[in-house]
Amino acid sequence: EVKPAEGETAEEAKQNVKGEKAIEYMLGTSIPDVATDASRFGTTLWFTPEDRKEATLDKLIATGQFTMCYNLIYYLNDIKHPDHQKASGYEALSTEMKAQLDELHAQLMSDWKTFSEKPYFLVPGHSSHAIS
Repeated sequence: EVKPAEGETAEEAKQNVKGEKAIEYMLGTSIPDVATDASRFGTTLWFTPEDRKEATLDKLIATGQFTMCYNLIYYLNDIKHPDHQKASGYEALSTEMKAQLDELHAQLMSDWKTFSEKPYFLVPGHSSHAIS
């Protein structure tokens, strides 16, 4: 939990967090656990009964989903950065296209917030009891 300094809103306090604490805040408490469990899974063509019991497939799917969300946020932030707008082609986009990218960015940020609280929220049929 980030506590605001005197005269600072809770949102401003969250935005002013730096370094390792900022990463912890951004990831939430569940994403690192899910990603760590998924990274332990080797390359195989099948899942063992233990893998099924541990919801390994759900962990792999969720990790792919929140990783893609993060990568898209990173990409959009990069092309929209004032120092990169010309080289990225963002500067030359129509107002309508920029608005669509802004809308996409807002949706991705909303999804990221949900991922940080519930990493499995887009995994079809995932039961919350299997979350580790």
